[in-house]
Amino acid sequence: MGASPASAETSVSTDVAIVGAGIAGTALAYLLARSGVDVVLAERHTDLSREFRGFGFQPLALQYFDRMDLLEKVYALDPVRIRRPHVHAFGKRYAIADLSTYSDIYDHVVFMEQPPLLRLLIDEAEHYATFEYRDGTPVTGLLTERDRIVGVRATDRATTRGLDVRADVVVAADGRYSTVRDELGLGANRFESDVELVWVKLPDSTAAEPVDVYINEHGVLANFGLPGGEVQLGLPIEAGTYPDIRAQGPDAFAARLAAIAPGYRETIETHFTGFEQCSLLRIAPGITENWTRDGLVLIGDAAHVASPFGGQGNLMALKDAVALHPILADALAERDEGTPLSEGALRGFERTRRPQVEATVRLQRRMGGGIGWIARNSDALPPTAFRLLFRALFTLGEPIMRDTVRHMLFGDDPPSVARSYFAAAPESCE
Repeated sequence: MGASPASAETSVSTDVAIVGAGIAGTALAYLLARSGVDVVLAERHTDLSREFRGFGFQPLALQYFDRMDLLEKVYALDPVRIRRPHVHAFGKRYAIADLSTYSDIYDHVVFMEQPPLLRLLIDEAEHYATFEYRDGTPVTGLLTERDRIVGVRATDRATTRGLDVRADVVVAADGRYSTVRDELGLGANRFESDVELVWVKLPDSTAAEPVDVYINEHGVLANFGLPGGEVQLGLPIEAGTYPDIRAQGPDAFAARLAAIAPGYRETIETHFTGFEQCSLLRIAPGITENWTRDGLVLIGDAAHVASPFGGQGNLMALKDAVALHPILADALAERDEGTPLSEGALRGFERTRRPQVEATVRLQRRMGGGIGWIARNSDALPPTAFRLLFRALFTLGEPIMRDTVRHMLFGDDPPSVARSYFAAAPESCE
């Protein structure tokens, strides 16, 4: 990494500079601010009302929000609550899981749009004088001294001036296309997949169930209900075939969706107007080879890109924030003033989280492979064969299914919110 460029027109100093106001960045900012740590959260966009695809939050996420004293405020956002997701496979309906068997208190999954939740986390962090949120502030590079990272170079879009944010540690939470990770010369280390996912978001759903999956000889289609009556459909397709699908025209595509999920035929025929309502997601999870440097740590999608299968992205981001919070608080309390945190002080985060992330990604890849196989071969075998397959899966395979669902909901040895680090009461910055 080369030397830092000349000093910017404006400079601020903080304990922690967090890059990216997604789930990982905003949750960590709240936890640190509540623990009396000086935090600057820099977000490239000027608002949070952009399109996100991660809507699901598992019971462990609800437990985290509860331990962060935010659960009732999360519920006030009016999310969709799911206790018994189902799959409709070749004319038979199966319960994927009854979530009440895994937890008496957190017995459901919630689905919600991300922007209101991110706004909630930022607003709660702003109750503490140690927190500063800078939106419209894209990070353009890293500040280094003697091969140690000492902050970030950014641009303040409101003034169009350069901004240096000097910090004892930089946390890169800027997503799967991380600028900071690119600046370090690190790759996302994606695993190749032969499946892609077409998202279709439609209004005014008449769906009876907020979350379900349809599987038949026409393919696989998942529905994720959203607040406000919207429906988001996910269609797994063979990688590289989307241009051919588009070439066949929107009517053929709508007919394909309706053939897989007849329960949504009316919604599809009424509200699907064309491919501008679609987006293509490349399913290629990955794990960056190294998450720490002197003065820097990667979290969330910047460290590990999640697959959509299993809906783990938000929970993995929250786990990162929860795990890193006490590590940073302790390291900052023990450091020499003005000295960047060493890689050694940060390495415990990666040592703890990497094996857990690797286990989740392995499970995601197995799920993706199985769903992809069904999507590619659902019309190649007689429906009777698939009916027998699913009957066996939901009877003889129930113990395996139960363990898989438990991992998706909680993971193995998940980190706990370190409430003992919280200050007694907010020191309002107002």
